[in-house]
Amino acid sequence: MNQVLIRHGGVRFSPDGKSVVTWGGTSAEVVDADTGRPRYAPLRHEGRCFDIDFTPDGCLIATAGYDQTVRLWDAATGRPAMAPLAHAAPVYRVRAGPGNMLVTNCLDGAVHAWDWTTGRAVFDARTPRYAFVCSPSPDGRWLLAGCDEQSLHVLDSAGGGAAAPPVNVSGAPWSVEVAADGKYAAVAGSGASIDVIDLAALNEEPPAPPDAIRVAELTSYTRLEGGEPRPLSASEWLDRWNRRGRR
Repeated sequence: MNQVLIRHGGVRFSPDGKSVVTWGGTSAEVVDADTGRPRYAPLRHEGRCFDIDFTPDGCLIATAGYDQTVRLWDAATGRPAMAPLAHAAPVYRVRAGPGNMLVTNCLDGAVHAWDWTTGRAVFDARTPRYAFVCSPSPDGRWLLAGCDEQSLHVLDSAGGGAAAPPVNVSGAPWSVEVAADGKYAAVAGSGASIDVIDLAALNEEPPAPPDAIRVAELTSYTRLEGGEPRPLSASEWLDRWNRRGRR
């Protein structure tokens, strides 16, 4: 293959390296990596196609679009694998992870988790500030969400609650990628440098069980004030994390 046209979008290889997907405009195109010939008709959205990813087994292709949907396609035939996954706003990020988890980001600022085998919504997680992007860790334990307060939030993939204190990064994080061995995460965005984070160094110790109020505050990013929920600032969240288990 000498040349494949990338249409103002991106390019990604399939897990087996036999196919290349390019996207841009309102569709994604899957071509043979050896010949550059299309494998089937383009995978179309009703609005701009912003992102794609393969499921780890390479059987499905997920595409994210401005039409407020994520669409799952059979990678062998190009046919829809299920009904579109509807969102409340345009979707610009999709990542498939282990344990059948599909993670999406749209313009509502939340992290959305789905089961890519059934199309069922698993949970929606909201961080204290707008979540630009999110990537699952290769072992399926964590979701790493880049937020506009220049921080990386580590979420529990089982329910979206906080799993470790936020990690400060050098700019608004627009891209978060995790190494295949799960040791490091790389964060890039508006800052002048790329932040490489040692995931093994993150403290996973959970808050002490007796402190139920602090557990609720840490996992929900809110506190009660006069009977009404109020959002925790990053400094308030970190203070509660550091005081976990103390009486």
